[in-house]
Amino acid sequence: MRIEIDQSALVSGIVATVRRHPVGAFLVWFFTIGQAIAFIPLIAKWTTGTGLPTEPFLLAATAVGLVLPTITITWVVDGEAGLKALLRRAVRLWFPARWYAFAVLGVPFTLVTIWAAVAGPPEQVGGSGAAMALAAGFVLQLVVVFVTFNLWEELAWMGFVQARLQERHGAIRAAVLTGPAFALGHISQVIDDSVATTLVTLTLLVAVCIPFRALQALVYNRTDSLVPVALVHAAANAIAAGSLL
Repeated sequence: MRIEIDQSALVSGIVATVRRHPVGAFLVWFFTIGQAIAFIPLIAKWTTGTGLPTEPFLLAATAVGLVLPTITITWVVDGEAGLKALLRRAVRLWFPARWYAFAVLGVPFTLVTIWAAVAGPPEQVGGSGAAMALAAGFVLQLVVVFVTFNLWEELAWMGFVQARLQERHGAIRAAVLTGPAFALGHISQVIDDSVATTLVTLTLLVAVCIPFRALQALVYNRTDSLVPVALVHAAANAIAAGSLL
């Protein structure tokens, strides 16, 4: 018995579903295709013991799992005009200078202050060591992660997912809804040999990501640009991942 599939009807059905549920379609794409790419180094480690660098796969997961569905679904749902509007927000550099200062100076100062209050001041606070930490551990990290990851992450998470959710639910509810998905999107980076450690880390990450997404909504709604949103993201990552701390 031969079953014939009407391809045009199938495509029309998929397009109709995507138009009805754009955020859901994005999440399905990201948590299947995107995460499959991000998990390749872990799968290689678990199955063959091979150590693969994670960065190329994270870059590929960002491009294929985040940017591609964002552009595709925006074009399907909002057309060419909607896609152009989204991309304009991704390159809009003209907004009040205080938001540049907040991202590049305010976020690092706040995080370093919290870190110092919890862990105590660093052993070396001056001289060439501090200068190297500032240059390599923050400035370089800030530029690199902004260009390679964070602008594209925020194109998807803030520009597409969270912006759409806040149109329906408001800024705070959108942050609460986006935060857990955003946190789970980093699971390949926090997974550990210990299940308990992984669960604790994920729980803490979700707890941090919800107010972080609320902060990102504030920046986005005040500037109508994804550039300062990505700078805040990059500054936080540079402080956490760089050598400054």
